[in-house]
Amino acid sequence: RWEAENYIPYKIEEVNLDYVLLDHEPGQETMDFLLVAAQQGPVEKIMNMISQAGLQSETADINNFALANCFSFNYPEAMGSAVGLIDIGEFYSQFVIMNKGEVVFCRDTPAGGGFYNSEIAQAMGISESDAEKVKLDQANMPDVVVEIINQTNQRVAEKIYGAYEFFTNT
Repeated sequence: RWEAENYIPYKIEEVNLDYVLLDHEPGQETMDFLLVAAQQGPVEKIMNMISQAGLQSETADINNFALANCFSFNYPEAMGSAVGLIDIGEFYSQFVIMNKGEVVFCRDTPAGGGFYNSEIAQAMGISESDAEKVKLDQANMPDVVVEIINQTNQRVAEKIYGAYEFFTNT
């Protein structure tokens, strides 16, 4: 737990921690492992919903591992190489790096599709739900929306690249 505090951006007592040993040979002084942290609040909400539905959960998976598991199931031929996966959600995007079928890095990045709607709504003086409609109507998309989408793509890419740089530097 004390070492995890250096890598987790939340108070350590507010997260559930787990880890998977990735590489360790007996007699080695170091070992590689994957640290997983999930905030307790969202986990408790999900577990309560499952319980209220009359169900019992045997395991819980965070979005990053669910993404990796879906990829592994659908593309087993890619499990022999390194793969980068990105899931762009509404407010957060998940970035996962797998090597030989194992998750070796994952990071949630505060950038997603909702940012596009916010930027379009602000620039055009419309609601975010109307911005979503404008964004999806590619046949009649105003030039200002194309420019906003390009700029927002750049910002989202920079956030994901920042996560990748963190991975390569550590």
